[in-house]
Amino acid sequence: MADPKAYEPEKLTSGVTWKWKKTLSDYPASEWTLTYYLRKSGATATSFSATADGDTHLVTVTAATTAGYAAGVYDIIGVVVKSAEKYVVYDGIIEVLTNPATAGAYDPRTHARQVLDLIEAAMLGRIPNGMESYTVSDPSTTGERQAVRDSIETCLAGAALLELRGHLGALGPPPVTLIGTGGMASLFAKMELADDGYDRDRMEAVQLPLAQVTALRERLWDLPLAKRRTIIGLPSNRADVALFGSLIYEQLMRELGFAALRISTRGLRLGALQS
Repeated sequence: MADPKAYEPEKLTSGVTWKWKKTLSDYPASEWTLTYYLRKSGATATSFSATADGDTHLVTVTAATTAGYAAGVYDIIGVVVKSAEKYVVYDGIIEVLTNPATAGAYDPRTHARQVLDLIEAAMLGRIPNGMESYTVSDPSTTGERQAVRDSIETCLAGAALLELRGHLGALGPPPVTLIGTGGMASLFAKMELADDGYDRDRMEAVQLPLAQVTALRERLWDLPLAKRRTIIGLPSNRADVALFGSLIYEQLMRELGFAALRISTRGLRLGALQS
């Protein structure tokens, strides 16, 4: 059996034993107890404690316990305690991968890949991977809308988005404009202009504040499919998938703090130069 790693892993698999060790010279395991807390939006809070191996903290979480952890990205916080003293010694992110023994659909993509696929789906105007199974009534119900929103929020809540926020922060203080090209972004522009044509100059002059993106999304989700197919600017063969694309753009703008959406029909570079 291989020796456990001497640091917190970035990825672990549900349904198998987790094991690592932690050496903290200021907080030896002979005197302090180390407990890790896992936090994830929509999931019940959970924790597990290390045992002492001399002055080293040894973490072992049984397979039966980890089987109860849903796949996804979690915040993980390590806290040491001795009597009335308590200190945070670790604050990071861990990705829990799908239990290989679980029956049902399997998604082998990493969380970062899921985020990229989600954004690409919005840009191309198609239903994202993993959302084809969502049943949406005609018109949709509040519960169905929230289920899709929760799925998008889960995908946008992980490490890939934290890294992207860091890059955006380096651009300076908000507001920052999101540039959308093709797919749903073009549909937004055509709906805003009430134009079934494809006038590039008019479309690329469209800049939608978040409030207007929300208004367009609400319009789509409040109408039955037959009514959506009559919206000027929205092709009838996109009236179904536009529900998902509109919600992805809205959530992406909210999560990353984009103040407006700028449309480009000729690629991201030109859109950036025009902004």
